[in-house]
Amino acid sequence: MKAVVCPVDLLNAHADALFGPGELPSPPAGDSESAALMALAERIQAALAPVRPAPAFVEALGYKLARTAVSSVEVLPSQRRPWIIRATAVGSALSLLGLLHFLRGSRRVLKRAS
Repeated sequence: MKAVVCPVDLLNAHADALFGPGELPSPPAGDSESAALMALAERIQAALAPVRPAPAFVEALGYKLARTAVSSVEVLPSQRRPWIIRATAVGSALSLLGLLHFLRGSRRVLKRAS
């Protein structure tokens, strides 16, 4: 029985082999579409030359990214802090009131039981 190879997996393996070490896979017999795409990818890879960006560009890009990261820091956490403190205080007060209400009720039950 012949193993069926997914065309997408075959083309991914071919692209990986084009850019790294490895043997180029061959398309299955009769699969002219995959063969044409693989041949086109090989021709494109042969025509393109790797390009390294200029050091000045790399430095400028790094500076711009760092500046953008610093300027995009939200100030909201410091603005939210008073709300968090208020919400915590209200929650604590409600908990204390609930505890007092519970204790009052339990005292009444104990008095009735005695």
